[in-house]
Amino acid sequence: MSFKCMKVQRYMPGNTEVKKWYPALAPLTVIGIADVIEGIVGKCTLTSPDIKAVLNALQEVIIEQLLRGNAVEFGDLGRFRPRLSSHFYNKAEGVYGTGGRDVPDTIYDTDGKTVKTQGVTTNDIKGISIGFYPHKVIRNAIARNRLNFEFNGVKRALA
Repeated sequence: MSFKCMKVQRYMPGNTEVKKWYPALAPLTVIGIADVIEGIVGKCTLTSPDIKAVLNALQEVIIEQLLRGNAVEFGDLGRFRPRLSSHFYNKAEGVYGTGGRDVPDTIYDTDGKTVKTQGVTTNDIKGISIGFYPHKVIRNAIARNRLNFEFNGVKRALA
């Protein structure tokens, strides 16, 4: 099994003036739900329609629980959980829920430079996303295997 790599030019972390070249994974092949279902069919006695029904129900339950603010744990697979993206504050009193909306504070945008002074509002919450955190069984399985990388048709093993 090998991962295809390419080179990309990116800004150095913390420096938006200097670009350097980095290795990166090439665009990945995405498999669809039909491929997942067929892979499961080959490993158990359930039929494709049964597996599709279970996966559809699983998706509905995950969405319901995430909307309630819960994390969903899948044993050795991993965990889905909501994530909040927001601006940061110098003082705990500035964060809504601690000091209330009427507490003025200095708010820095994610660039660390944009400053505003006001009480915290919902505008200071940038968004909610969903994070998937693989269980250590999956992380270790990847780390244990000697992975191969391919760049311009030349395969190399990770040292």
